[in-house]
Amino acid sequence: NILLKYIAVSGYYTNIMINEPLLLRPVLMEKIWGGRRLASVIGKTLPPGKIGESWEASTHRNGVSTIASGSLKDIRLDKAIAGNLKEMLGERILSRGYDTLPVLVKFIDASDKLSFQLHPNDEYAKIHENERGKTEMWYILYTEPNAQLIYGLKEGTTRELLGSAIKKGEAEKYLRYVDISAGDVLFVPAGTVHAILGGVVLLEIQQSSDSTYRLYDWGRLGFDGKPRPLHIEKALAVINYDYNGDVKNFKGKKTEYGDTSTLAESPYFTVKRYRIEKIFKIKEKSEGRFNIFIITNGSGKMQWERGASNSPALVSSGGKSRYLTYKKGDTFFIPPQCYNLRVRPDSNSEFIDVFLD
Repeated sequence: NILLKYIAVSGYYTNIMINEPLLLRPVLMEKIWGGRRLASVIGKTLPPGKIGESWEASTHRNGVSTIASGSLKDIRLDKAIAGNLKEMLGERILSRGYDTLPVLVKFIDASDKLSFQLHPNDEYAKIHENERGKTEMWYILYTEPNAQLIYGLKEGTTRELLGSAIKKGEAEKYLRYVDISAGDVLFVPAGTVHAILGGVVLLEIQQSSDSTYRLYDWGRLGFDGKPRPLHIEKALAVINYDYNGDVKNFKGKKTEYGDTSTLAESPYFTVKRYRIEKIFKIKEKSEGRFNIFIITNGSGKMQWERGASNSPALVSSGGKSRYLTYKKGDTFFIPPQCYNLRVRPDSNSEFIDVFLD
């Protein structure tokens, strides 16, 4: 059973025994470079405007997800975690010093090109921005023909060369362009100069940070009719001038249920992809940490065998089993004590699993 206690003074929810998947309600953000493809590609219901980002799983102060199912429905994710650190994050995450969600998961629709930019590392961000740095990875979901990204700098580029070129308006000659297509994976460490160019929809997994240093914004004006701020001196101080990562595309290891791939491994997050054609036990036991599942294809049900819930999305098959429906574009927070968790696909499904090892 779930015991829920609300403390009115703090607004936190405490003493929760939670062992069910939690569907999350994202924060949708309008961007000058955004569009409408999060509806056509991902299946999102969008408000009017140029919607560029959907923050799926976040406790960052600039956009907090809300729980959309179960007994915690309509509670902000940050408040549910703050009152129940062990129950929501897990002992392994607490032992690493985290007291809030350490990752941020978002969908991005770049209908126009973003500024070329970078993100600071942990050390620099703590001093200058009072938050974590931002290492991230991208999983490409859709591209227009001949799509490209800016991904690092050309070999031999130095701080002096780039700084001088920026002043002359010639920085583009030092940028490294790479071709991309759906299914590609790019790992983007903090300090990497990058830009998502137009005609791309992707899934981004990152550290929980919103610090971005723009080097150039293509002479574009923001929604207020003014140029957006640049951060050239900060950017030049933290650029990794030597990083040249590879664009990867994983075929996946065949399994009896479909196939599986590890898309990224880092100190900040691990990302796995499961392509599921048959019933599959996706989480067999508690490992002392949370998981985040993002559904990038398919539909079906998730079944678990512990606890109960009053979520309207649930149907009981009798006994202790419960089902929660899923569809493309959904994101679920999986607490540590939610296990014996099976996926029953109605159509071929793709799950992206995010966790910290």
